[in-house]
Amino acid sequence: MRYHKNHTTSPYKDSELLLEINATKTLSEISKTAFKLYLYIRDNSLRVKNEGVILFDFTEAKEMCTFKQDKSIYNALSELINKDILAGRKEHDEFYYNPKFINYKKEKS
Repeated sequence: MRYHKNHTTSPYKDSELLLEINATKTLSEISKTAFKLYLYIRDNSLRVKNEGVILFDFTEAKEMCTFKQDKSIYNALSELINKDILAGRKEHDEFYYNPKFINYKKEKS
């Protein structure tokens, strides 16, 4: 560990657990496609309509995740909904998000 910085105090003293063990287990069980979409949603979760609701842009998601077919997005969304990471709403481009997986306040800072 010759080239690593040596700390005199813990650099993690103000850190907190972001994902509990059950959330980590759930994320490890989803497909690569669903995980790619999950990361896209986490990175773009600042587009929040109101507390607990995200706005989802299908075209941008398809481009950013480099999906070739719309089917990939629909399958990934379905998987995220089945795993209780997202929940559907009446509007097709809005979803409720589970704060165990996407924490708007932490993502924003």
